[in-house]
Amino acid sequence: MRRTGLLLTLALGAFLAQDAFAATAPPAVSLSLASIPRTSARGARYSATRVDDLEFTATISPQVRGAHRLSLKVFTPRGHLYQTLSASFTVPPVASRKRPPFVAKKVSVRLPVSGTLIATSSLYGRWKIVPFLDDAPNPCGRELKFEITR
Repeated sequence: MRRTGLLLTLALGAFLAQDAFAATAPPAVSLSLASIPRTSARGARYSATRVDDLEFTATISPQVRGAHRLSLKVFTPRGHLYQTLSASFTVPPVASRKRPPFVAKKVSVRLPVSGTLIATSSLYGRWKIVPFLDDAPNPCGRELKFEITR
């Protein structure tokens, strides 16, 4: 009985340590939105009648190496999952044991807007996109918010 309690305590401690590490680890991916024309100089606001699609660029941290799949989950203004945009990429391993150069990989994906449910069903408002790496349960970077207007 005492051994089972110790194993449970160790397992819980390892789980909590993993969560603490995940909370303090730097993001593996940072997102940006490069589409134009913006309808506001204040932030990422786009008109569904003036833009055909939105282009998102994910900058992958130099610490990420090997073959991976990036999934960008796109949420509507009401918080419903609208679509998952995916892109596969490979970052080759470092050839030498010296410190790797600070070169980040960039991956771009597009979200069609014109002629889609966004425009035809008036899904206007503040959207968000959340990055995930290799089907991990937790995001690998900060969410990006943007607005789609008429």
